[in-house]
Amino acid sequence: KQAVAVMMRCFSLVLLLPFVATVPVAVWNPKDTAADVAVDVRVYFESLCPSSREFIYQLSSQAPKLEPIISLSIFPYGNAHPSAENATCTSCSTCNVWECNVTCQHGPQECKLNLAQACLLEYLPALRALPAIQCIERLIFPPQWCIAHHAPDGVNLALQVGKCMRSPIGKTVQDRMATDTLQLLNPPKQFVPWVTVDGLPLVDDYKNLVPAVCQAYKNRGGMSLPEICANAAMVEKSWGTEPQISVEIKGFRNETIIYTRCRVLKVLGEVCVEVFISSPTTTAQSLGIVLDF
Repeated sequence: KQAVAVMMRCFSLVLLLPFVATVPVAVWNPKDTAADVAVDVRVYFESLCPSSREFIYQLSSQAPKLEPIISLSIFPYGNAHPSAENATCTSCSTCNVWECNVTCQHGPQECKLNLAQACLLEYLPALRALPAIQCIERLIFPPQWCIAHHAPDGVNLALQVGKCMRSPIGKTVQDRMATDTLQLLNPPKQFVPWVTVDGLPLVDDYKNLVPAVCQAYKNRGGMSLPEICANAAMVEKSWGTEPQISVEIKGFRNETIIYTRCRVLKVLGEVCVEVFISSPTTTAQSLGIVLDF
C-alpha cells in the first residue's frame, strides 16, 4: 500500500533554474481572524497528477470549515520548470502562454490547466476559487465550464481568465508561480502535493492537514476552534462514488465536445472525451460565452 502511494506522487527533478521576478500572491485572510493568529496554509500542486487531484478534492471539503482560522494560498505549478526551448513552441510570440518557456511533467495540457487556475487566483482569493479548482481537477472538464458554474459571477470571470491566459498578464502569473514554487519555497518540495503549515512542510503527512492546522492554531494562542477540529482524526474525504455526469458544449473550432465521467484509467483521470464536427457555432449555449481557452 505504501509503495503504491509513493508511485502515485509526482516527484520533482533537480534543475538549475533562472531567476524570475516575484510579485506578491493573493491570499485569503478571513475577516473574523486576526492576521497574527490565522494559520498560514500553502498548497503546491500540479494539474493531472493523481495525488494532487485527490488532495484538492479533500481540501475543497476541509478548507471552508477551517476558514475562520486559516490564511490559504494555492500554487498550481508543481514540478513544471522554465525551459529555454520547448518542443511545441519555438517563439513566445507565436504560441500560447502556457507553452512559452515552460515544460510540465504531464505535458502542455497540464501547463494549460495550471495557468487557468493561476489566472483564476488573480481574481479570486484561494478559498473562493477552490470550488472551481476542485471541479477542474476532479472532472478534468474545460476550465471555463468549471469557472462559469462554480465561481462568483462565473461567466464573466471565465472570460477574464481566458484573456489572462492569452496575454502578458498570463506570462507574469506563470513566472510568479515558478518563483514561488521553485525559489521561495524553503525547504524545497520533494513531490506534489506539497503542503506547508506556518512554513513547516507536512511531507508525507499532508492528508492530515486538519489536525496540523488545529494544533498550529492552538500553538498560536487561538481560543475558538472550529467544529471540524473536534473530529480532526476523522475528516479525510475519499473520492467515493458519484453519479455519472455528461456535459455537452460547443467548442470555438465549430465542434461539439461531450465530456462524460467514466472508468477509464488514463493520465486525464476518469473522463472520456469525444469530439466530432457539428454545426458552425462559436458559443457554448448553456453558458453564453465563447470557449476561447
